[in-house]
Amino acid sequence: MFIFAIPLMDLVAVTMQRLLSGGSPFKADRQHVHHKLLALGFAHQQVVVILYGLQLLLVLMAYASRWSSDGFLMGMYLLVLAGLGTFYYIVSSGRLRQDVIRGWSTGVLYWRTWVDSNQWLSQWCLYGLLVGMMGFFLLGVLSSFSIPTEISNLSLGLVGLVFVGTLGNAKSILLTTRMALYLGSTFVLYVAEHVLVEAASPLAGLFQGFFVLLIIGLLLAIHLDKDKRFQPNPMDYLLLLLAIAIPGLLTIQLGMMDVGEMMAKLIILFFVCEVLLQAFSSKVRQLGYVSGMVLLCLAFRVFW
Repeated sequence: MFIFAIPLMDLVAVTMQRLLSGGSPFKADRQHVHHKLLALGFAHQQVVVILYGLQLLLVLMAYASRWSSDGFLMGMYLLVLAGLGTFYYIVSSGRLRQDVIRGWSTGVLYWRTWVDSNQWLSQWCLYGLLVGMMGFFLLGVLSSFSIPTEISNLSLGLVGLVFVGTLGNAKSILLTTRMALYLGSTFVLYVAEHVLVEAASPLAGLFQGFFVLLIIGLLLAIHLDKDKRFQPNPMDYLLLLLAIAIPGLLTIQLGMMDVGEMMAKLIILFFVCEVLLQAFSSKVRQLGYVSGMVLLCLAFRVFW
């Protein structure tokens, strides 16, 4: 009930409102919660952020309350229903001043316009992502963890495939570079997580902070890109939300490593790789060489 809270409660509330007004429950109108938020003066993207944020909050609430009693869960759900009902009543009665919301929304849009007008922010975010990924690869290559023989052999086989692929046409170069970046990120993350298990807590905290910065840089780079080289869809944003929520929702241990946290980090790394491939489309061959060298270093780490 919490997971489908906003869509389900909105559907029930709108249906009841139509029935009470004597209309058909199946007739399309502008009574849904996103229409009400738009009518208050919020921009479309602001409405999307608000609804996604509320839904994520309810999912986290459901997870935090998973061992609670039925009475507690029902009480919490009734409180959520009461909150949504109060919102519907305030909007319908006109008690919420639209000029206040519009003024706040206009102020947010002003700063957003200022940020959008500075193209250098987008470029610096992209370069920051590139430097971050290179540093991440360097960490995996220079770490003290002993690479398993299976990963070393697989990396060595992939190196040959990558360098052969970079000799082909643009499509084969892009395909092999993407494969090398994805698998290289996976192998390096595996190595880094093993190192961090034995590392001091401040170092582990810095590593977590690195991924927080990656998320911020990723969102800014996508949003500020004037050329729209990477076109995210709602599923992409849902995957990013899952990347944030998975560490708390999935508790599976692989030795001393948290599988849920690793999956979340992999989603972030794959997004960064995809954005870099789109942003530096004229340098895909060079990215292929870099990823191939990372795989080559991982392959020969077994002899260190």
